[in-house]
Amino acid sequence: MQVLFGGSFDPIHQGHLDLASRVCDRYHPKKLFLIPNRKNPLKDFDPGADAVDRLQMTLLGVGTLNRPQIQVVDWELQRPGPSYTWDTVQTAKAAHPDPATALVIGDEVFHAFAQWHRAAELMATVDLIVCSRERPLARTDIERVVARCGVAQGVWKTATEPQEQRFSHSHSRRWIETFTFDALPISGSEIREVLSTYHGKVRPPGLPAPVWEYIKKRKLYSVK
Repeated sequence: MQVLFGGSFDPIHQGHLDLASRVCDRYHPKKLFLIPNRKNPLKDFDPGADAVDRLQMTLLGVGTLNRPQIQVVDWELQRPGPSYTWDTVQTAKAAHPDPATALVIGDEVFHAFAQWHRAAELMATVDLIVCSRERPLARTDIERVVARCGVAQGVWKTATEPQEQRFSHSHSRRWIETFTFDALPISGSEIREVLSTYHGKVRPPGLPAPVWEYIKKRKLYSVK
């Protein structure tokens, strides 16, 4: 299995790295790719740092881990325009032809999955690891999203862990599984606020040291 974990990583922080590590421990993928996006098509604002800086910060963050299977790729930064996950999946499958490809997404993002570009085709092509901070999504929540995407038929199967839920499509045999974990209380917006408020003189909690040094050197996020 290969796992794709995309996001703005603006900047990458310990919450991202902890989740990537937990997914590796749980699913044992051959590769987990962290993929900084160029432009989220569902957001009407740009990241606080440009693509090159976010890529470099992601590389520095992953460098603090002893996880050779976690790699950073610039697939979405190489393409102009919005970063569509469908295109990224095609790139991943071409570069690493693994029959099992899974996406890591948050539960809030999953609820809006029907708004994604080519959502039905995407859901029939990849497995989904839906991460929840508090509790597994209810079956009705998953069925509702699946139905909105036009992929209504499926069966429930026992998941890897008893407390989790796994939905398996009848035809494509792709699956959706909830993955509940104790998320670190860190957010990119909070880190950016601390950086901007204290002008880089205070290292925000959860920001890896090499990333902090890079931000100060490049004077990102209003750091002076």
